[in-house]
Amino acid sequence: IQTVQDNANAEKTFNDVSDITDQAYNSFQKTKSTTTDGDIIGECAVVSFDTIAFPRTLTIDFGDTNCLCADGRYRRGKILVNFTGHYREEGTVITHTFDNYFVNDNQVLGTKIVANAGRNENDHLYFTITFDGLIIKANGGGQITWISDRIREWISGEETFEWWDDVYLITGNGSGTTTSGENYTIEITNALRREIGCKHFVSGTFEFKPEEKPVRVFNYGEGECDNVATVTLNGKTYTIYLH
Repeated sequence: IQTVQDNANAEKTFNDVSDITDQAYNSFQKTKSTTTDGDIIGECAVVSFDTIAFPRTLTIDFGDTNCLCADGRYRRGKILVNFTGHYREEGTVITHTFDNYFVNDNQVLGTKIVANAGRNENDHLYFTITFDGLIIKANGGGQITWISDRIREWISGEETFEWWDDVYLITGNGSGTTTSGENYTIEITNALRREIGCKHFVSGTFEFKPEEKPVRVFNYGEGECDNVATVTLNGKTYTIYLH
């Protein structure tokens, strides 16, 4: 259970970085404002965008003290994002790093790189995503490492400048180490469908393999925006409810 919880914590924390970046970038582009609002950041962050220096730098500053964001998580510190070009341009590389960044008092470290690989055979933009991350848990709770290589296909929402209607398919794999020092691997076996307007993945499956333990198969369902998923272990399937 601890292995699954640690992985879920890492996945959620690092996936949110892209969502926050998209929201901040799009809000800034539309309003030319130094503040941003919405369903994740709320009123917590000040956003600045240096369009003179190269690469361009987007700074999302949550301040030095915890702020309760609109998604119910406390954040402080900065997310720093360097762009070599526009998000929608083939060849653009977006690099995310952190400056004293904390989520619910857990420190987030590492580097996330998103590269625009152009259009695939379906004429959809797709992106390669690599992450080498570390979470230092609050109150001496240990460390979680997380490494992933994934592909994100943008299947809907490209025609608008809203981020809330975007839909992506995620494929790839990952690995990590839990707070107890146990290693695990992940392989996405059916593309995970991420509708940005929904809190959880709405469909797709992945295999989760803790060290020296049987494979767990996670299934997010058939497309409903809900918190219900299933886990199959040793031939038995269990219903779970996502936080």
